[in-house]
Amino acid sequence: MDPTWEHLAKNAVDAEKIEEAIQRIVEEHNEDSEAHLGEGQSLTSHRASEIIDHLAQSIVADKIKYWAEIKVRGTFERDDIHWFTVFESSDGYQKNPYGSGKAYCSNGIFRLSTGATNNSEARILKDLYGTFDFSWDKHRKARFTVVPQSVSDVISYIGTGSQPYVGDREFLGFKIVDNVLYGIVNDSNGENLLDLNVTLVSTAVKRLVYILTPGEKIEFFVNGVKKGEITENLPTGDGNWSSMACYAWINNTAASDKCLWLLDWDFWQEK
Repeated sequence: MDPTWEHLAKNAVDAEKIEEAIQRIVEEHNEDSEAHLGEGQSLTSHRASEIIDHLAQSIVADKIKYWAEIKVRGTFERDDIHWFTVFESSDGYQKNPYGSGKAYCSNGIFRLSTGATNNSEARILKDLYGTFDFSWDKHRKARFTVVPQSVSDVISYIGTGSQPYVGDREFLGFKIVDNVLYGIVNDSNGENLLDLNVTLVSTAVKRLVYILTPGEKIEFFVNGVKKGEITENLPTGDGNWSSMACYAWINNTAASDKCLWLLDWDFWQEK
């Protein structure tokens, strides 16, 4: 019987079998640390690519950016700014009521009440100035759970920044006019409002979130659903009220008590 090709010698002067030669070449290739590193070859392309598909959970922690390791390794070292409260107390907040307004904590709820005198105000402020480097030019996110107790003859602001009701100052967040909810941006040159198509109902809980991508957009979410975004009039620069991590204000436009409840507040900014 004639031998098959893998048992044949390579040529008349070399007794190495063809199968042996193939195995040797493959082993030499596997041991070559420079294999596939040429221009346009697979490993070079892999290294240069920003995104390469891998199996789920196949990436180890040392290949992930430092700021993401908190989720991977469980470390509590952070490289961002994160402030959270469930309003155990009204201590540490500026309250500044006007007219018959008042702001106070009760049963874990920060309650803003105008009282019955027309054009009265209640507000709370939390300024973290001097604690960190705040800037409108950095990614930030704010989340707050609110319960409007009144949905007529009322105006409210809820967000970060300062006192948009007295004039044009930098502010990001939400505005309530009676039972209509708006997303709001102010770069100190006027309010830019977006109707979020949400009709507020008295005592209905609303979880409000905004996410700022600096210089690009601010996105607005209500109860986990994105309701829209604004891309213009975004505030910029350091300072300029950017350290005001918590601002909530309510005003009545009729002689009756109007209330807004705050259940929690969660503020984050990249450092």
